This record gives sequence, C-alpha cells and structure tokens, in this order.
Amino acid sequence: GATGESTSIVAPTVRTVISASTTAKSGSVTFTDNAVIAGTHGVATTLVDQLIGPAAPDAQHSCTTASYQPDAVAGRFADVTVTQDQTVTTNPLTIAKQPTAGCYTAWESLAIAGPNGTPRTVYTKALGSEAAEIALTSPTPAPPATPTPTPPAPPGRAHSGGSIAESGGKVNTGQPGPGQHGQRWAVPAGGVLLTAAGLLLWAYRRRRAPQ
Repeated sequence: GATGESTSIVAPTVRTVISASTTAKSGSVTFTDNAVIAGTHGVATTLVDQLIGPAAPDAQHSCTTASYQPDAVAGRFADVTVTQDQTVTTNPLTIAKQPTAGCYTAWESLAIAGPNGTPRTVYTKALGSEAAEIALTSPTPAPPATPTPTPPAPPGRAHSGGSIAESGGKVNTGQPGPGQHGQRWAVPAGGVLLTAAGLLLWAYRRRRAPQ
C-alpha cells in the first residue's frame, strides 16, 4: 500500500462450549453458548452464532457421528460485538422440543465492517467440529394419560308406601293394623312386583290375621 498506510491482519479463532437446559415435563429447551474468541488483534468484530439441528443421534444415543446441514438453522443467538480477545456468553435461545431426541451444534462466525460498512466475514468455524459445542436433547414428554370416566350407577327403583321387607317381598307401611301390636304389612301401591313365595306368604298371613 501507500507509505504510512497500515493494514490490520485479522486471523481470529473461536472455541465454544454450548449448554442446553430444560425442566421436567417441559416442552422447550434453552441453549447458551460460551465463546472464547482470540486472534482479533484489537479489531472490532461481530460474533454471529447460529444453532444448527436437530440431527439424528446414532444407535448408542450419541452425537459423535451426527451429520449437520448448514441450512438446518433452528435459531440464532443475538449478535455480540467483540472489541478484543475475550470470552463472551450469548443470550439464551429457547426452542420447542422435537418429538424425537436430537443433536444440536453451535455454528460461529466472525465479521468485521468492510470499507463501505458492509459486514465481511473473516472467520467461519467448521460445522460440528468440537464435541463441546454439541448438545443432545431429549424428546418431547408424552402427554399425561386421560383417565377413563366411571359410568354412573343405574338409578334404583322408587317405591311407594314404605320399604320392601327383607323376606316375603312385602312392603312395610309403618302403621299397625287392627289387633296387631307391630307393623302392618300390605301389598305396595304402584304395581311393585312380588315374588311367588312372597305372595303366598302374604296371602297366608292375611288369612290368619284377626279381623
């Protein structure tokens, strides 16, 4: 360049540790990313951090061999302006859980302002290159089982003129008859059916009762 012109050489690196947290029976999961940024040489840069996934875990429920696609963006953390080599923690990013377990990874890049103010990417991390930036989430919890309602018991038969006696199928009217010191028995009103044995016993006692 011209005499007196200086050029800042930016060769940054980013190492990250992603974390995922959720509560029991929750239908969502919250991610944060701790990024260690180095090699900026004091040049102001912008950390762009995206969450990629979900990718399917392997048969051992591990993300070791998971395959991530750059266009499978589950969300984006808020951009962070960095003015020096430092460690930054992104704002939390909450997404809905998926029906199956999934692997997610943070994908970071650094950009600086170009001559006309347009951001220019100076660093992009290899997708899924660090185990520490990969998180495995559990599937969406199953909804609680709905108990089967118990059908109501059938209504009992209404009786007229008193209660049905335990023996003989007769009705106790609660009123003593002539010459009786106890309660008088009578055929219930309302067409209540008596058993054959109860009817014969009632007729026998009726015939022997004093008039």
